[in-house]
Amino acid sequence: MCIRDSNWGYYNGDYPTLQELYKETENVLATHPDLKITFCHFLFMSPDIQQADQFLSDYPNANLDLSLGVELMYNISRNHEAYREFFIKHDDRILFGTDIGMSTTQPEHLARIWLIRNFLETDEQFHTVPEADELLTRYEQPYHGLNLPSSSLEKIYAANFKRLWC
Repeated sequence: MCIRDSNWGYYNGDYPTLQELYKETENVLATHPDLKITFCHFLFMSPDIQQADQFLSDYPNANLDLSLGVELMYNISRNHEAYREFFIKHDDRILFGTDIGMSTTQPEHLARIWLIRNFLETDEQFHTVPEADELLTRYEQPYHGLNLPSSSLEKIYAANFKRLWC
């Protein structure tokens, strides 16, 4: 299935560009420096690790949520070593998130969970499993797990959320 056909994108030309949205976001954060906020889907910065690093440096109250989509895992896998260092450096600013509810069957849910855990917890190169729904199977190149240390995993999976919202 093509993303364009699924109505998940902004292809009509009547929406702001991603760069315009980043500028608006930065204006809000600059105007409200004490605002604690978490941006889902890594704020769609996974193709550009320098942009993500600069963003977290510039806005100390901003956090990034993984809501691991396949494009995020794919982009990070293409720059595996640098992103592993990034995740460890910013492990207190990255939160676990998921769109697992978007799948429709238990095998699809379990496939999504397996992908996320394999991505964060191992150093394996892997593809989506056959049980995964079609939205997770659009790349031919493998993903590459980050093999994060347990201290980083604990922060990403739970501690950062508890610190911010409990």
